[in-house]
Amino acid sequence: MVLLLLTTVLALAAAYFYRFWSVREKRQVELRKIVERKRAERAESVKFAKQSAEKLDVETRNKIASLEYSELKEGLQSGTISCIDAVRTYYFKAIQANEKTNSVCMFVKEAEQWAIEWDEKAKDPEFKKPPMFGLPMSLKECVPLQGYDQTRGFVQDTFHPTETDAVLVQQLKKLGAIPYVQTNVPQSLLSYNCSNPVFGTTNHPMDKSRTSGGSSGGESALISADGSILGIGGDVGGSIRIPCAYTGTTGIKPSHLRFSHRGVCGSVPGRPLINSNDGPMSTRVETNVDFLRTVWADTWITEQDPYVPPVTWNEEAYKSDKKLKIGYYTDDGWFTPTPVCQRAVMEAKQILEDAGHTLVPFRPPRVPEVLIMFLRAVCVDAGKFLSNKLMNDIIDPLLYTQVVLWMVPVRVQRFLASFIRVFFPRLGNLMNAMTLSTVELRNTYADIEAYRSEMAALMIDQKIDALLCPVTVTPALPHVAPSKLFAGTSYTGIFNLLDYAAGSVNVTHVTKQDELDLESDYEASDPWYALAKNSSRGTIGFPIGVQVATPPIMLFYVVLLLLGAGAYYYHFRINRKKIIERLEKVVQRKRDDLLKNIDEARRISDKLDSKRRDYIGNLDFEQLKEELQKGSVTCVEAVRTYFHKAILAHEKTNAVTCFILEAEQQGEELDEKAKLPSFIIERLEKVVERKRDDLLRNIEEARRISDKLDSKRRDYIGNLDFEQLKEELQNGSVTCVEAVRTYFHKAILAHEKANAVTFAAPPFREEAVLRTMREIEIAVTGKLEIE
Repeated sequence: MVLLLLTTVLALAAAYFYRFWSVREKRQVELRKIVERKRAERAESVKFAKQSAEKLDVETRNKIASLEYSELKEGLQSGTISCIDAVRTYYFKAIQANEKTNSVCMFVKEAEQWAIEWDEKAKDPEFKKPPMFGLPMSLKECVPLQGYDQTRGFVQDTFHPTETDAVLVQQLKKLGAIPYVQTNVPQSLLSYNCSNPVFGTTNHPMDKSRTSGGSSGGESALISADGSILGIGGDVGGSIRIPCAYTGTTGIKPSHLRFSHRGVCGSVPGRPLINSNDGPMSTRVETNVDFLRTVWADTWITEQDPYVPPVTWNEEAYKSDKKLKIGYYTDDGWFTPTPVCQRAVMEAKQILEDAGHTLVPFRPPRVPEVLIMFLRAVCVDAGKFLSNKLMNDIIDPLLYTQVVLWMVPVRVQRFLASFIRVFFPRLGNLMNAMTLSTVELRNTYADIEAYRSEMAALMIDQKIDALLCPVTVTPALPHVAPSKLFAGTSYTGIFNLLDYAAGSVNVTHVTKQDELDLESDYEASDPWYALAKNSSRGTIGFPIGVQVATPPIMLFYVVLLLLGAGAYYYHFRINRKKIIERLEKVVQRKRDDLLKNIDEARRISDKLDSKRRDYIGNLDFEQLKEELQKGSVTCVEAVRTYFHKAILAHEKTNAVTCFILEAEQQGEELDEKAKLPSFIIERLEKVVERKRDDLLRNIEEARRISDKLDSKRRDYIGNLDFEQLKEELQNGSVTCVEAVRTYFHKAILAHEKANAVTFAAPPFREEAVLRTMREIEIAVTGKLEIE
């Protein structure tokens, strides 16, 4: 009976799973067709942008493309740059960046028409241009833009365009900005890689095997690859700050109270306390400042959404000379960052101290508990919404680890955690993160509110204005690592939980010494540390950022400190850029010189008959040497032959840096000398020998003269320096002839070591020696100046 019951249960279970997978597979086929359609639509979008960009002449495009944000804005305001030219330039730049990074979801076709309309309005002398007139802006794909999808990486959400712009997008259009492209995101938005089954994987601009971060990874990749000058990202756990830290860009996550959330759909709808918020991303803090100064210049956002407090930009606080007290930490007690991330914080600390700020050690309390609160509150329903959504979709392979966490029943997770905690304590700890009940979730919300109060009291008691810390625990990771290393988000997630304003700025890059420190000082004490260490190898040259955070509404402190911390590295980067541009010009000039040099070498080689050239070219070393010795091959023929051979080899290998064109003349001179009768050569050799004999006799005579002086007297005079010798000669305690005999002796000793003397002047002919030396000096100096 029991066996029959068991068999029935197993049969029913098998039937259920068979039906489940049959239905799912049928759905997968439908979804794959949808992906093909969406990618075809994207291809058409790229084609449109390319055709639009080609309408602009290259010279104008290159000129606009080289401008900094402030220069572009000024050109648009003054009318020296039209809106349509700016849009077409950034269409082109985004296409170029997308080819490297796969960061674009869709180009906004209407941007062209919007730009033309703004240009038409600007023709009216009475028209007052809005502050962001004509500025092209990129948008993260999940920012609602009328007529375009906000898929969040889900195939099922394609071809469902939003009907209304987000409040922020409405404001940007009102201010004159032109959204021209949507950028890629990870599936579900809850990941800091950037991949989904609709648009594929976004790559780091420096290495296609590594991620640009997430979830605003499309924005960071596009901006870093010079495809956008200013973009809008979103951040619920580090989604602006981590991508910026990975790619060397800068971004700010304000408190969620500063922007409207009306009509915005985040990763998990209905989530209180842990709120996503939009924020600017660019290559410079000043650009982000200008954006925030503009959108917060008035209370327009509050007028559209009464839930946004009417708080405007505080220019006085931003420009204040007040020196801040800043708490800093390099380790939050949960996940120790790799050495380079710690070094970045210490370098930023020094920069801020040099600016007059006070920095004191600080560590946020109970971070392991905070991370559990954060994960529980972010997922809200233990991942049920996300798991249901994913099971009705194509799951991106890079998300598998997180999906497993959401799919395993919470009670099973808790049961397994007690065993896993024995050999992997940190993972065992986080396996208690998903909520078991609404009671537990309510308690977590209460804990978050209590933690916010605790942190506020701590910062008030210590009179701390802001915090400085790492953004994450590693440089940019390989694509597969983020979903396995979700524990590394503690440095950013804590400020979403606290609803602090926070930003990231680049301060340094990975060096060879950092890699050596990684190997010697970073202990792989558990699988997460081992993964962080292994994933950080091979990142020399990658950018490293730091994070600044302040309590809500104190965002001006964040931008002020980001500006200070990033200024040094920015100027280093700009100067380095200028040096690189200068060096590139030098390289181009050298390459042009080489081409001319090769053409001249080819002209010289062509003077030799090809048959003769082939004959000489086929001789081996010994044969060529013998032919040259007996004169059946001339030196100039050998030179012309090997010019020809070297040109052919260079075309295959790019091995030649310069042909020594004077070799032809040298070969001709050697050939001429070879024609001289042997008796002339013998006579010349006798002349050389006679000159050597004369030099030996000259040295012996000089030795005889020097020996006339007593050795003690000679040593005394020889040890005098120039001023002492001059004084002794002036007062008569040393005679001129003594000085000459002493220096004859010193010169002979030096010649025996260095073979430096060609003649020794007779006594009292110092002027002749000095004049000769001066003439040599003038000639050498002139030659060096010419060179």
